[in-house]
Amino acid sequence: MAGEADYCSPDLYKIRVIKVLSDSGTYSKIRIYNYSDQMIDYWRNAGQQAIPDVAAIRGMNAITLLPTPANAITDGLLVEGFCIPGDYWQYDTSGNPVTNTDSTECPLPVVAHDCLVFLVLYNRAMQMADANGMAIFNKEYLERLGQVEFYAATYARRTV
Repeated sequence: MAGEADYCSPDLYKIRVIKVLSDSGTYSKIRIYNYSDQMIDYWRNAGQQAIPDVAAIRGMNAITLLPTPANAITDGLLVEGFCIPGDYWQYDTSGNPVTNTDSTECPLPVVAHDCLVFLVLYNRAMQMADANGMAIFNKEYLERLGQVEFYAATYARRTV
């Protein structure tokens, strides 16, 4: 971690918790700000220190630690948040990905297929200038989109 302020957690979105490994060997939670928040201006030009005080999130998964960490610590950053199923759909209890095989089931719930259908219906109603259809199908689409995220998202933990 020494001298590095920027990190990225590529398969995580909606980062919820960032912890930094202290000298005592325990992870401590640090405050998270949006990158555009004026509160981080206080730390932006600060020099290095052993343990950063805050993290700023840029976009969905880029992390800037402020002030820049001075200590070199292996696996010094622990990031928790929601993970989109991608190359890996399952993780073991240690957080290691389980490789997909031909017999691996799709992690998306049945409602994901309904969500796609309502999005197509919404787009068709928009093309046909059907205001009632647009309102109905958009409502159904958004409701199912929330359900897909609720059922299919995986809460994951990564160390950097």
